[in-house]
Amino acid sequence: MGKGFAADRVCSELIERGVAGAYVGIGGDMHVSGESPDESGWMIGVDDPFNEGTDVAVIALREGGVATSSRLHRAWNKGTHEIHHIVNPRTGEPVQTKWVAITTVTGDAWWAEAWSKAAFIIGDESAWERLGAANVAAIAVDDKGMHLRSPEFGDIATWLRS
Repeated sequence: MGKGFAADRVCSELIERGVAGAYVGIGGDMHVSGESPDESGWMIGVDDPFNEGTDVAVIALREGGVATSSRLHRAWNKGTHEIHHIVNPRTGEPVQTKWVAITTVTGDAWWAEAWSKAAFIIGDESAWERLGAANVAAIAVDDKGMHLRSPEFGDIATWLRS
């Protein structure tokens, strides 16, 4: 949650020092605040994990945090097994899930980062009920390239692909 917290703090400091608007991104976690270049809000692309340079959605966000967790980045091979950095705290092993990437949107980037990791660890669609109860919008891409969107996500995003 450190990257998300750093993005929150830097953005907050910029606004407190008189900047009209700020978009601070640190390693996949970002916070936006204040005046945006687009009247709809800050336009944030959600990367397609299988097609570099392509977005699956664009979020129009006026204020808040966005975080993406992916098992494709920060991954390596250990013998014949591919492992990644998202670890299940119960087992100490990399999370085994169908999800490839999960993006969450909340009021703060640190909270979005916590929820994107939690959804990975939960590992299935039951995470969406918990995300909704916490007022967290989310989109996930599975290992077949299919997208699962929380109902809350539909209010803030423009879909580029289904």
